[in-house]
Amino acid sequence: MAFEGLTVYLSRNLVALEQFDELHGTLKSNGADLCLDADPSSNSPKQYHVISSLEHEKFAFLSAQGCNLIGPECIFRCAKEHRSFPRQGYTCCLAMDGVKVLTSGFEKEEKWALTVLRKPIVTISWLEQCFHEHRLVSHELYRIPPCTGLTICVSGILPDERQQIERHVVQYGGTYSGNLTKKCTHLICNISF
Repeated sequence: MAFEGLTVYLSRNLVALEQFDELHGTLKSNGADLCLDADPSSNSPKQYHVISSLEHEKFAFLSAQGCNLIGPECIFRCAKEHRSFPRQGYTCCLAMDGVKVLTSGFEKEEKWALTVLRKPIVTISWLEQCFHEHRLVSHELYRIPPCTGLTICVSGILPDERQQIERHVVQYGGTYSGNLTKKCTHLICNISF
């Protein structure tokens, strides 16, 4: 059984009432030793407290006591996959299990991730949405356009092409500048070498 040897503290005060009965059944049927209350002094590696979310009013207290905290969605997924609980800090769900996320504030790493690794570059909103939905959501709505943060100016280009470049720059998240200034990050010009 997936949860054999684990003691799980399940309190009606720490989880949504509509999930309590399902959690109780899932934990029992997977071999967990179940205690129907919270005990902050119970913080050994094989003791877990079920809590609905990071935002719960008791989360900080239980965490400060060194309790292993786990979310309902994580319990359901572990039971479904016949696996034990994760051993890292609070795990609300396993939606991001196996997903590697590179965080960066530097343009160089972003371009490397996009061009070399062929990975999408997304906003923090994508990660937040995955967290709230307890699943991987499509990254399409959260992609950072390739010209984000760029101010582009053109020189020596015919007016029709200039307008087309301006449309593309804006479409892909950049700022178009009609004049070359210190704020311009890129200059596109019609020069042959």
